[in-house]
Amino acid sequence: MMEVLITTLSEADLKNLIKESIREVMEQTERKPESEDETGGIELAIRITGYARSTVYALVSQRVLPHAKRGKKLWFSKADLVMWIKNGKRKTLEDLKNDARAFLKSN
Repeated sequence: MMEVLITTLSEADLKNLIKESIREVMEQTERKPESEDETGGIELAIRITGYARSTVYALVSQRVLPHAKRGKKLWFSKADLVMWIKNGKRKTLEDLKNDARAFLKSN
């Protein structure tokens, strides 16, 4: 943030300064965030998952990998693929121990 030393401002200068500040904030909020979802074909799925092309096709065929199909074209959402990967996260030994303790306490 830039520091500004204000000594004397006319009412018009102050209004212009406020308007410019508001305009800058609005421009920043109107810009699309970099994390906005990306949609693409098989190459996107390969890049996000790290799987071979044949593995991606096999998982699509088994309806395991989230996708959409329009005509003969497969479409993938980066957000869906990342969520699919995160949902497959395995619990740590500590997580399993805590789950076991909680189960034993409840029974």
